[in-house]
Amino acid sequence: PNPLEPTYKRSDGGVYKPAKRCTAYLVDSTVPPSLIPYRASREAAILKGLGAGSGTQKSALVADEVNLNNFMNKAVFGSINAVKN
Repeated sequence: PNPLEPTYKRSDGGVYKPAKRCTAYLVDSTVPPSLIPYRASREAAILKGLGAGSGTQKSALVADEVNLNNFMNKAVFGSINAVKN
């Protein structure tokens, strides 16, 4: 073996074998979020659904909290509606 040869070429006779990368992940709610790979069968089902054009399941983001923006929005448009009526 050549001592100047890079280590990635030394293993397995110098044949490069790319690692299997997951293409479908579950993103958990930790901060920062972690990517948790699905089982191979679940990943295949997700990719099959994407290939069929169904997309992934999505849930709507509903923010019912009161902040200055939506408070002023409701105040302005509420008063306009009150004047109209």
